Amino acid sequence: MNPATVVETLAGIAFLAAIPVAIQGFRRRATGAAYDATVLIQRAPQLVSLANLLVILGAFHVFPNGPLSLFNFLPSLVADLVSWLGVLLCLCGLIFMVGGWYSLGTNFSPDAEILPGQTLTNRGFYRVVLHPAYSGIVQALLGAGLASGSLVAVGCTLGVVAPLWLHRARYEERLLLAAFGDRYETYAASVGWRRLVPRLIPHRA
Repeated sequence: MNPATVVETLAGIAFLAAIPVAIQGFRRRATGAAYDATVLIQRAPQLVSLANLLVILGAFHVFPNGPLSLFNFLPSLVADLVSWLGVLLCLCGLIFMVGGWYSLGTNFSPDAEILPGQTLTNRGFYRVVLHPAYSGIVQALLGAGLASGSLVAVGCTLGVVAPLWLHRARYEERLLLAAFGDRYETYAASVGWRRLVPRLIPHRA
């Protein structure tokens, strides 16, 4: 199997695994008392992530080794290594994304909001990063971009996708601080206020 087939297979498995929690979340979305319909917060991160995914699919199937392919600048063995490391990063990201949704349980919504009866989640993947689903999306897209060799996809992930999810994460934190006060601040401090980069990875804030 080549990296493209593996990435697409993993994405398909993640999609199927996420269906139950996604159905539940979409039923509850936009029902919170604290809800901001601003496109920059609610839709821009999702739409840009989807656009980046299309770029990656294009790099896999339409323009493999095109003029903006990272693999044009690397020896064959190094290119293969980068590609398979990208597959591993993509797998890790998909686990964080789906695992983060399931860790939220009934608190999950595809939108940034505080749902009625919401509780503070600090279990599962929330023990290592404040926003595991957002972290997972960035990891998965970055990994898939590396696997495809697309410099456009990698640049878009780091320069556009990650900042948009980070902006949304900070908005959510304001909601959570307003809702849970010191409890949320204590929890966030316990994971070093790591928003997208898990605390298992050395990182200078």
